[in-house]
Amino acid sequence: MSLLSINTGVAAVLAHSKSFGIISENISNSGTVGYKKIEADFKAVGTSTGGKQNSGGVLAKHDFNANSQGSSKISSSNTDLAIIGNGMFVVNPSATPGNNDPYLMTRVGSFVVGEDGKMKNSDGLYLQAWRTDAAGAIVNAGTQTTLPSLETVSLGPELDNGAATENLVLGANLPADVAAGATENTAQTIYDSKGNAYGLQVNWVKGATANTWDYTFALISNPFGAPSEQKFTPVGTSRTMLFDPNGALKGIGPKGGAPTIGLPAERSTETLTISAAQFAANDPGRNVDPSSITIDWGSYSRVSSGMSQVASPYRPWRLQADGFPPASRDGVTVTDDGLVQVQYKNGRTKNVYRIPLANVRAPTELERVVGNAYTITNTSGDLTLNAAKRGGNGAIQGGQLENSTVDMAKEFAQLIVTQKSYNTATRIITTTDEMLQAVTGLKR
Repeated sequence: MSLLSINTGVAAVLAHSKSFGIISENISNSGTVGYKKIEADFKAVGTSTGGKQNSGGVLAKHDFNANSQGSSKISSSNTDLAIIGNGMFVVNPSATPGNNDPYLMTRVGSFVVGEDGKMKNSDGLYLQAWRTDAAGAIVNAGTQTTLPSLETVSLGPELDNGAATENLVLGANLPADVAAGATENTAQTIYDSKGNAYGLQVNWVKGATANTWDYTFALISNPFGAPSEQKFTPVGTSRTMLFDPNGALKGIGPKGGAPTIGLPAERSTETLTISAAQFAANDPGRNVDPSSITIDWGSYSRVSSGMSQVASPYRPWRLQADGFPPASRDGVTVTDDGLVQVQYKNGRTKNVYRIPLANVRAPTELERVVGNAYTITNTSGDLTLNAAKRGGNGAIQGGQLENSTVDMAKEFAQLIVTQKSYNTATRIITTTDEMLQAVTGLKR
């Protein structure tokens, strides 16, 4: 019995030593982002001999819930991410995961953009996500439930190369009370395929036929320079606009021909093609693609829709074009459903990735690995992927971080209990030793 008591005391000392180590780890990680507190789970161990139960001691194992929710705190970085609700980020220690690189899960959302444009957290683990198209739809949606569908979030180069103008909206009032031959002009900035800026000027001439205006287009090189630096290249063909007696747009056609009459409320559009040679006419070094620009003049038979001719001075009032000049990256935001958007200083926003959240059936059975991350085990269940705010997943909050789940008051209280229990366990050993010495003394 005495020898068994010594073993029991040793087991108790070892168990409470492990508990002390767990408490120490919790306390030391009270400020660690995304850390999940560990609890010591004590389990009695008994032995049976001849139908009698004997003391066998105690074991301590660590328990944790990798998916538990910590409180959130505001961060100064938009790429810091917190999960509000269920789910974990998928990360990988490799920037370009291969067959031997493990996919891990974590709630540590302290992500930064490295020099290579890739996002990784403070533990050096790279964030994995689905690539999207410009509209934010997942590119490989057919395989999005599998880990190989993911890739490291890479924001690409610092510079956006710009985009060509494809759509142009023009609306203006042309004065009705001027003589034939009177002129006006309207100009709007457009961009070629490399983001070079031009002015597209519409030159108006009052026609000899009542209620008509002839117009031509010209491409202005260096539109933001001094007038002496601006050069004009004619593009397109001469055309004519016809207005009804009320001043509303009635039809459009080639100059000298019969205008095509538009249906009431129908949109009036035409396509202007600019060749690569016309873009480079005043700057031979510009090797760009040709452009086709759809011009929207407004609705037929509606004075207030776009183009008009009333007894009022010339006034362009509706000028809008797409296309962008080159610009550096200005910021990154993540929506609550995980859409990663890159903003550039030219005002352009690109949708690039959608961050999924991972789950397992038994998050308490995951295995902890270096980097405050977790990997699946035989008892945790398989990893499943779904978008944020779907399938029971929580939301992603940009500009926030998840605090540690450690409660310092509880840890210090448990520390006191563990210390007392440890001291008491050592008394079992010393008392058993005294008992053995007493038995040995009986021989004298």
